[in-house]
Amino acid sequence: MNDKKLKDISKKMRRNILLVLGISLFVLIELMVLSTYSLKTELADQVGRTLEGKIKREDKREIVNILSDLKENNFRAVDLYDRNGKLQLTFPTQFRRQVSPAVKIWRSLTQATYEKPIYYDLKKNEIAATVVFTFGIFQLLPMTLLIFSIAALVTYPLVRNHKALLLESFKNEAIKAQTESITELARQVRHDYKSPLTAINSVIEKSTNIDEAERKTLSVAYNKMITMLRDLSQENIQDVLKNGIKKKKAKALTHVYSTILNTVEEKRARLGYNSKKKIQFKCNIEDKRAYILIDDTELERVISNLVENAIEAIDDEGIIIIHLHTVGTILKIEIQDSGKGIPKNQLQKIGTKGFSFNKKNGEGLGLYSAIQKANRWGGEIAVNSVENTRTTVEIKLPGAVKPKWACSEINYKNINQVVILDDDESIHEIWTEKLKSKTKAPIYKFTHAQELAKNLTKFKENTLFLLDYELRGQTETGLDVAEKLANHQNCHLVSNSFQDPKVQRECKRLEVKLFPKSLLGV
Repeated sequence: MNDKKLKDISKKMRRNILLVLGISLFVLIELMVLSTYSLKTELADQVGRTLEGKIKREDKREIVNILSDLKENNFRAVDLYDRNGKLQLTFPTQFRRQVSPAVKIWRSLTQATYEKPIYYDLKKNEIAATVVFTFGIFQLLPMTLLIFSIAALVTYPLVRNHKALLLESFKNEAIKAQTESITELARQVRHDYKSPLTAINSVIEKSTNIDEAERKTLSVAYNKMITMLRDLSQENIQDVLKNGIKKKKAKALTHVYSTILNTVEEKRARLGYNSKKKIQFKCNIEDKRAYILIDDTELERVISNLVENAIEAIDDEGIIIIHLHTVGTILKIEIQDSGKGIPKNQLQKIGTKGFSFNKKNGEGLGLYSAIQKANRWGGEIAVNSVENTRTTVEIKLPGAVKPKWACSEINYKNINQVVILDDDESIHEIWTEKLKSKTKAPIYKFTHAQELAKNLTKFKENTLFLLDYELRGQTETGLDVAEKLANHQNCHLVSNSFQDPKVQRECKRLEVKLFPKSLLGV
């Protein structure tokens, strides 16, 4: 390998590392802003409850005292409006003084507001006043930058040292040197970024003022990043460098509905739930039970790239419809958008490596990569388009026969009692509603694994166990409980971690049915 190629490799490595660092910093800042907003709005609600009685009694002196003390809580300003929307008080008073356009722009970029209405009655029919809190959304930025800087400072020297080793060793043992340097870099990245990600996830779980839909979206994004870090394991990196990326991975069973649903929820969250670009996911009950022998991460990347193309094809307002259905042993995924469409003279070039249509910074790799992967999986991808009307991408893949432990439907026959273990009370309500039309057996609900363990002897044969896998704040998982149920064959692990190979292996070993939580509609 000549010096020019070595220099090219060096440049590509540097660009990729900077890209990873940039993306990681962006994600950390986004999570930081969400955490700050959640904490500040929760604090504002507490202040609002304190003010409620004072406002109803029109105790202006106490109101002024409370508002004037709020600076200690890191609010930039607090405004009090009467029932007619007229501004009555502002603290600090200089906040509303005339400011320059530059200051206004800066405030719009770095500050957020939260309105707390105060009502005269419990039914919230008659408003008494409105308190508007203004706060900075980047207050946790120094801590975030500190965490990122420490990780970067640890990683950067390591990269530089191994870069020199790589350039020197490639002349004699290119593959060996590449394996050593990249696996060490991957290990360091996993080590440095997993801790701050775990800390951020802990803040999200403990925050009580985050909407459940937003919490779920953040949880999906967190789990996706953890999965990406898991892909950087030493074994994976060494295997890729030794055998090449084209080596077939061990096939993993994937629940297609859950994988597509995760992608749809992620894209909806990125667009914003008020976006004029809408995404619909259509699938009947039978098709929700479809499985495929493809790594879920790979399938999710393909779907994500194609949905992203559909989003970009729509200028301002439109709809994207994803349709999952099965035809015999073939599984079909259709992605249709109401975008600009593709001219006939360009359609035949679609899917060619390096060709990108109507995308300013497109590299022509997304659809090309999807087609290559589909072919490798024994399937195919077809693109149909009508200019200025729509574009449809159809993916055909071979379906898979479910193993005994994979479950998409629960048998409720001959059930004497039902036991539900889940740390989320709302899931208990969903199960209760679902079971009404399925069985008349009594239902026993538990939120803690230890509590259920103490009562296991009460449940004899013909008991249906529905166990959540991840139990927040508890040392045991649903699998730990399932292992104690050796004599119970009708045991189901209900989890969003369906694709985790470890979970699949344990369910197979324990003869526990694995039921995707997405089939509950959550």
